[in-house]
Amino acid sequence: MIWKTALYYARFGLVLALVSGQLTEEQKKTILNLHNMYRSIVNPPAADMLRMTWDDGLALVAAGYAAQCIWEHNPDVKNELGENLFITTGTLNVNKSIDKWFDEQEHYNYESNICEVWICGHYTQVVWAKSNNVGCASHLCGTVKNLAYKNSTILVCNYSPPGNVVGRRPYAKGAPCSNCPEKAVECIENLCTPTDNTTDEYYMGTHPTETPLTRAVSSAGFTKLSAATLLLTALTVTFIL
Repeated sequence: MIWKTALYYARFGLVLALVSGQLTEEQKKTILNLHNMYRSIVNPPAADMLRMTWDDGLALVAAGYAAQCIWEHNPDVKNELGENLFITTGTLNVNKSIDKWFDEQEHYNYESNICEVWICGHYTQVVWAKSNNVGCASHLCGTVKNLAYKNSTILVCNYSPPGNVVGRRPYAKGAPCSNCPEKAVECIENLCTPTDNTTDEYYMGTHPTETPLTRAVSSAGFTKLSAATLLLTALTVTFIL
C-alpha cells in the first residue's frame, strides 16, 4: 500500500501535509457502511454489486486534493479514479453527505440510463457495481477557489475502479448476487463479498488496474462542460444552518 500511495503522489504532484478537519476513524466507518448499505438496496436489484472496502491510498489522494480548497474536480485523477465532492458551511455530517448523493436516485432512470430533470452522477458512482474501493478525506477551508464561501468543509471521495462509464448502467439488473465475479463467492446483505470479508468492519483495499472509458455525468465524472456550467449544474453544494 505504501508504494501505491507514493506512486500516486509522484504521478499527480500532490504533497502530503497536515490536513485540518480530517475524518475520524468512526466517520470513515460510517462512510463505508453507508456506501455498502445503499449499494445493497438499489432498485431495481443488482445482480453484480460488489461490497466496497476502504482504501487508505485513495483517502490520501482525496486528502491531498481536499487541502487545496478548490471547488472543482481533481484533473490529475481524470480517467484514473472516480470522484464525488461535497461542501458545507456548517459542521460536516458524513451521513448527510452520502445521503445527499444517494438521494439523486430519484433523478435516475435505470431503463433509459439517463438523469431526468436533475443530476444523478453522484448516485451512479456510489452504486457503480465494479467500484469496490473507496477512500475519502475532508478539509476545513478558510476560503474556497471558485466559490465565495468561507470556513467551509470540503469532502472528497475517490473510487476505484472509477464509475460513470459512458453508455453503461451502474450495475446489472437481476436477483441479488446472481452474477457475482468468481472472486466474490459469498452473498452478504445482497452484496458480492470475498470470503475473508464480514459485514461489521471496514477494510483496506488495493487499487485495481481497470482502465475506464470516457466518463461523464455530474460531479462524479468529468465532462467537457464549461467551468461555469459545472458550477451551476454539476456540483453538490449544501448549507447546514
